[in-house]
Amino acid sequence: MMKRHARTGALLALLAASAALAHDQDWRKLKDRESPFFGPIVSADTPVFPRQFEAAGLVLESWIPLNNFGTGATSGNDCWGYVSPSGREYAIMGLSNALGFVEITNPSSPVIVGTISGPSSLWRDVKVVGEYAYGVSEGGAGIQVIDLRNIDSGTVTLVQNKTQGGHTTTHNIAANTDTGFLYLCGANVSNGGLVAVNTTNPGNPIIAGAWSTAYVHDAQIVNWTDGPYAGHEIAFCYNGSRGLEIVDVTNKSSMVRIGGTSYAQIQYCHQGWLTPDRRYVILNDELDEGATVSVTTTRVVDVSNLEHPVVVTTYTNNNTSRDHNNYTRGNYTLHANYRSGLRVFDISNPLAAHEVASYDTYPSSDNDNYNGAWSCYPYFPSGNIIVSDIESGLFVLRPESFSFNRLVPSFGVVGVAPGESRLDPGVAFPVNIQVEEEGVTLDHETVVLNVSIDGVPQNVTTTEQLDGSFAASIPGANCFSEIVVSVSARDEAGKLYQSATATYSVYTSDVVSFSDNFETNTGWTVSNVGLTDGPWTRGTPVGGGDRGDPPSDYDGSGQCYLTDNVDGNSDVDGGQTILISPIFDGTAPDAAVSYARWFDNTGSGTGANPGTKTFLVQISNNGGSNWQALETVGPSSSESSGGWFEKSFDLASVITPTSNMRIRFIAQDPDPGSVIEAGVDAFRVYARTCEEPPACDADWDGSGGTPDSSDFLAYLNDYASQNPRADLAPPGGNGTFDSSDFLAFLNIYAQGC
Repeated sequence: MMKRHARTGALLALLAASAALAHDQDWRKLKDRESPFFGPIVSADTPVFPRQFEAAGLVLESWIPLNNFGTGATSGNDCWGYVSPSGREYAIMGLSNALGFVEITNPSSPVIVGTISGPSSLWRDVKVVGEYAYGVSEGGAGIQVIDLRNIDSGTVTLVQNKTQGGHTTTHNIAANTDTGFLYLCGANVSNGGLVAVNTTNPGNPIIAGAWSTAYVHDAQIVNWTDGPYAGHEIAFCYNGSRGLEIVDVTNKSSMVRIGGTSYAQIQYCHQGWLTPDRRYVILNDELDEGATVSVTTTRVVDVSNLEHPVVVTTYTNNNTSRDHNNYTRGNYTLHANYRSGLRVFDISNPLAAHEVASYDTYPSSDNDNYNGAWSCYPYFPSGNIIVSDIESGLFVLRPESFSFNRLVPSFGVVGVAPGESRLDPGVAFPVNIQVEEEGVTLDHETVVLNVSIDGVPQNVTTTEQLDGSFAASIPGANCFSEIVVSVSARDEAGKLYQSATATYSVYTSDVVSFSDNFETNTGWTVSNVGLTDGPWTRGTPVGGGDRGDPPSDYDGSGQCYLTDNVDGNSDVDGGQTILISPIFDGTAPDAAVSYARWFDNTGSGTGANPGTKTFLVQISNNGGSNWQALETVGPSSSESSGGWFEKSFDLASVITPTSNMRIRFIAQDPDPGSVIEAGVDAFRVYARTCEEPPACDADWDGSGGTPDSSDFLAYLNDYASQNPRADLAPPGGNGTFDSSDFLAFLNIYAQGC
C-alpha cells in the first residue's frame, strides 16, 4: 500500500548547519519542503501507476521512490552516472543521508546495488573519475571516496571520508576526467571558491590549490583545444550574483580569471554546460523566475572568445518553473526544471532553441516553488536518461522522439590563426577534419567537405589519415569571395549527418587608416547636455567592476573612455555625455569602422527605472553637422547589462562615405537615481584589400619584417660577387661596383621598411 512519510521538523537547524548557505541562497529549498512519495519500484509494464506523469517524447523505463533505498531518506538531490569497464550502466542517486547505486543496464528492471551513508543534508553531489566516485555534502565528512571496482559483483566500498586543511562541507563537486582533477565548489575553505583536488592516488585525493577570489556555486572544467588557450585547463564557474567567470586553472597554485560576464535580470547564476562544439554555454539562473522574469528563462553565452564571453540570446518554453541543472549532449540540452520536470530542447541552432520532449516528474501545479526535478544525467551509451526528484526519487527514461546520435566534426585551416575568418586569395588551404562518432557508425567513405564559394556549392572528397582524421583542401577563391564550409557524412543505413558551418572571407589584409586604443590623446572631444555627473573620461578603469562599470579596458592596453571614473560613483546622471571622434577618412573601398563598447543600465536607486535607458552610436559624413544612427543599444537586451562587445560596420552599408567623417557615442540618464555605465575602446577605421604590401628594398634577403644584419650580409655577398642586383649607383646602375653602390645601400638600409 502506498503511504506518505511524515513531514520532518527542525528545518531551521539545517540552515544553521551550513555557513555556505549564506552564499549559495539554496536555503530557499527548505521553505517549500514536502513529504516524499513512498511506494514500490515501478516499471513501464506496471499495471496501475500510483501517480500520473505528463510526458512527450520520453518513455518511463522505471521509477524508484526514495523508500526503496532503505536508508530512511526524506528527500533526493543530485545524480550522476557510471559505466563499468564491462559496459554495464549505473545510476548514482543523491539522498538526504546517503548515496544510492543502481544498476540500470536493463532499465526496466533496476537493481539497487548498495548505498553509502553520509551526513544528513538536503544537498549532496557526486562525480566519478576512473573507477572511483567522490561524494560531498553540506552536512560534512569532507570528500567521501567510494571504490566502484567491484560494482559489477554487487559491491561498492567507502574507502574513507577525506578531510584535509579544515575542509569538511561542500555544496557541489565537479570533475575533469581528462586530467583526473576534482573541483570543490562552495566548500567551507578558500572563501567557497574553486578548490582543485588531485586524484592521482584515487583512494586518497589531495587538495592542490584554489581560486578563492569569489564564491563558486558550480563549475564545468575542460581541456581547451582552440585559440590562444589551447592546451590549457579552463573552468567555467557559476557565481551567483557575479555571473559567469572563466578561470585558467592549468597552474593549480596560480589560477587566473581570464574573462566573464553578467547579464540582464541576473538573480543567481546557478549552473551551465558547454555545447559539444564549445562555442556556447547554456546557462541557468535559479532565482530569476518570479523575480525578474515571469517564465522559465535560459541564457545562451557565446564563449568563443574566452576573455570576452557574450550573452547572445535567451529561450523559454513559457512554463513558470525554476530552471535548476542542465546538461548538453549532441544537438540537445536537457533541463531538470523543478516543478516542470525534465525538459529537452533542440539546440542544433543554439540561437533558436525549442523544446522537443518532456517528462514532468512533479504531477502538481507548475510554479516557481522548489519541488520536483533536481538534476539529470544524459551520458549513458544506451541513450537512457536518469532524473533525480526531490520528493519522488529516481526516474529512468528512454528517448522516443529524438536520438543522441550525432556527428561532431571540427576542422582547422592550416596557416590561419584559430578563430580567424580570413583566407588568402587564390590559395588552396588544407583542412583536417576530426570526426567523433557517438551512438552511430559512419561510413567513412562518405565523409565530405562541403564548400560554397559565393553561393556556388561543390563537394570536396576527403582522405582518411592514419590517426583517424580526414584530410581535404578548401579550393582557392577570388578576392572578396565568401566561402562557407561544413562537413557531412552518412551512417551505414544511409542517414545523413551534417556539421555546423564556418564562414571565411577572402582578402589579403586589413589596411588600417586610423586606430586608437586611447593610451594617448588623439583628438576626441566630450560635450555634455544637462549633465550633472558622469562625463566621458579617458583613463584606466578604477571601479573594479562595481555598480556595472568596466573592471578593465577591452584590448588590454590599459586605458579606454568610460563614463566618469570614480570608484563607487562612476555613472551618468541628469542628462547626456557625448564622446566625439576626430575627423577620419572613410572613402577607401570597402571601408569599415569597428569599436568595443560597454553599456550597463540595470543599476537602480531611489526613483530609478532600471532597464529603460539606451546607449546611442551615431555617425556623420559632413564633419558632425548632421548625424545618422549607427546603432541603439538597449533599453532591454543581453548587451545592456555590462560586458565588452566588439562591433564593426561597413560604412557604405549605412551612410555615403566621405573624407570628413566622425562618430559619436552618447550615454544618457535623465533619472538621477538610476545607475548608467558606458565605455568605449579599440576604435579603428580600416578597409580590406587584396593588394600585397609594397616591396621593401631594405629587406635584401626577402625574409620580411624589419631589416637586420642578415639583409646587410646578403647585400655584401651580392656586392662581392658583383651580382647586377647590387649595382645601385647611380639609380639603375652603371655596370661598375664601387663605394657609391655600397653607400646607396646604406641609405636604403637606414630608411628601413
